[in-house]
Amino acid sequence: MGQAPSLGLSQMTLEAWVKRTGTGQSTGSGSGGVRAIPLIAKGRGETDGDTRDCNYFFGIRSTDGVLAADFEDSATGGNHPIVGTTPVSSNVWHHVAATYDGTTWRLYLDARLDATLTANATPRFDSIQHFGLGTALNSTGVAAGFFDGVLDEVRVWNYARSLSQIQAGMGAPITSASGMVGRFGFKEGGGAVANNSVSNTHCQINGATFVTPGAPFGLSTPPTLSLVAPAAAATNVPRSASLVASVSDPDSPTHEVRFFGRPRVAAAEDFTVVVLPDTQFYSESFPTTFTAQTQWIMDNRDTLNIEYVAGVEDIVPTTRFPRPHAPSPQPPDAVSHGPWGTAPCSARRRSSGYGSSLAHGDSPKR
Repeated sequence: MGQAPSLGLSQMTLEAWVKRTGTGQSTGSGSGGVRAIPLIAKGRGETDGDTRDCNYFFGIRSTDGVLAADFEDSATGGNHPIVGTTPVSSNVWHHVAATYDGTTWRLYLDARLDATLTANATPRFDSIQHFGLGTALNSTGVAAGFFDGVLDEVRVWNYARSLSQIQAGMGAPITSASGMVGRFGFKEGGGAVANNSVSNTHCQINGATFVTPGAPFGLSTPPTLSLVAPAAAATNVPRSASLVASVSDPDSPTHEVRFFGRPRVAAAEDFTVVVLPDTQFYSESFPTTFTAQTQWIMDNRDTLNIEYVAGVEDIVPTTRFPRPHAPSPQPPDAVSHGPWGTAPCSARRRSSGYGSSLAHGDSPKR
């Protein structure tokens, strides 16, 4: 691109979508600066104290993969480096940004503040060093360092954008806006030039190619997942069936899919609930019947899996004395140790010449 004076800045926002696919090579921003793989740079280490100082350098530190930025100041040529804390992972799209407001550096990774540094200095905005993307050039246009991966939607602003502005703008292309001095959308699809959509400071392409698709313009878009086999709501699926799913994610070509299922639960056993009606009547007037009923329960407890025995209707002969009618035959021992209970009854009675009985029956039920 050359010196590109319109991209010489004292305050700035540098941002891009990036996806690392290889190691790349690092270079230095100057004595006391950083060594990093360049993403957006106007200059690199060359000399100190004149217009050959570095205006700005933004990249990924090769030793640990964190973001890094630097500038050399107009007063002394001193460096003011900042490094991030979160590694930029490979083979995944990330949004990266660096801002400087004349006082403070700020680094952002995926729209989150990653590091800050107070510099209180003026970057060398009149640097004659050349502007580069994915590399860093000196004042004669000699390149050093290169980014191995994909760049998209590179933007250069002449002021420090806030976090909310970065978040609002990262989700779609912006071809021009107030304060934007450089924007490279790489929509050419071929050729040797990457156009700047806001000025005529275009980039010459050397050693790079256009690829599709580009940046996803979104970090919160979930992957698309569809079940292939067995089909949804399929029946008569063998237990040894293979589970197959199809997944796509604009953020990454590599995915990990996990299948979750409920454990197979065996059907519960059939069980029996026995109802003993009007035990005070049977035990008082028909003790043999009462004994036969309870003996039947004991004899069939295991065969019918009897889980509960409930007594309904009257248990005692009168409400005046809260005690069982005596004498009352005792149920067989095996049943008396089982789960017994009483069931309150509200069924309507029917009358007969011999007294009354419950309308819901008077014999054991399964």
